Amino acid sequence: MTAVLSPDCAAGKCTACPGDGWDADQDAVAPCPCACHHVTHSVKTWESYSWRCKTCGEGGNDYETKEWAQDDVNQHLGIEHGIKP
Repeated sequence: MTAVLSPDCAAGKCTACPGDGWDADQDAVAPCPCACHHVTHSVKTWESYSWRCKTCGEGGNDYETKEWAQDDVNQHLGIEHGIKP
C-alpha cells in the first residue's frame, strides 16, 4: 500500500483532517498516514518538548527542540508501526 496524506494534512491543517487518505496502489480510500493521527503532538513544558504515541502509549521527553522530538516520533512510527510520515 502506498498511502497518500489527506489534502488537509498535506496542507498542514491536521485538525481539519477526517482521517481519510488515499491508497495509490489500490486507487481507494485508506487511513491517512500522517503522524498527527498516531501521536499526541509535541508539547512544550518549560524548556523541553515531549510526545506520546496514541497507538501504543510509548513516548519521549526532554527534547530541546520540537524538530528533535518530531525526528524521534517519525523514527518510532516507522520502526514500531510501519508508518512512514
